[in-house]
Amino acid sequence: MVSPEKIAANRANAQKSTGPKTARGKRAVRLNALKHGLLSNQIEVTTFERAEEFDKLLVRIRGGREPGSDMEALLQAKIARLTWQSRRLNHIQDVVNVVKGPVVKLSTKLRYEGSLGRQLREAIQQLTLLQTSKGRKPPW
Repeated sequence: MVSPEKIAANRANAQKSTGPKTARGKRAVRLNALKHGLLSNQIEVTTFERAEEFDKLLVRIRGGREPGSDMEALLQAKIARLTWQSRRLNHIQDVVNVVKGPVVKLSTKLRYEGSLGRQLREAIQQLTLLQTSKGRKPPW
């Protein structure tokens, strides 16, 4: 059984380690748990990527037009995110191949690739259906 003194000491120590308090500190640690970002629902630009490139990709997906609705904007952003993650997967594969030689865990890459591909096809189908139902021609 834990003594009351030990419990009090643990509580006092816990108050000293509650994480960053400032905006700068929070920005510094926000990506600590990010490993590869392949399963993330939002894009975090990694050290080998540029945010401007993602923005350009989104403009290309929109075909130079603004979205006609919030749902259209969400689907376009999802297509951009999934395309970005597919490119990230290929980049990671290339880096690993250079550093370690052919990858042993090819099954993991194929699983991610399959999942991203299915989600991408589904989002494109949904966007195409939405745009054609509103008389808008998809940009592809």
